Amino acid sequence: MAVTKTETLAQLRDLQNQLFSAPVVAEVKKLPQDQQMAFAASRLHLTSAITALNAALMRDIGDKLQAQAADLQAGIDSLSNSLDKLEGAAGWAQAINGVLGVVDQVIDLI
Repeated sequence: MAVTKTETLAQLRDLQNQLFSAPVVAEVKKLPQDQQMAFAASRLHLTSAITALNAALMRDIGDKLQAQAADLQAGIDSLSNSLDKLEGAAGWAQAINGVLGVVDQVIDLI
């Protein structure tokens, strides 16, 4: 089973959180100054990489949403109009599922 981009990013964020945790920081403080500096530099590099990956993922999501913009907007408009008029309550669940179907297509692509 392949790991998704979002799962990988989540794993990297978890790792980053561990690296900034009090127990890890306390252990690093016991190291010689040069090793502390190397650890800090590596941790900063990881943070930078996570930021870059997150930005790339957001661009990817934005591009895929843009490709589905017409369908998504039509579904949102239709549901919004129905809700504003309080008409068609029987179809609201289906309308929500239609909007989510477009969003799910985007999510599946990332």
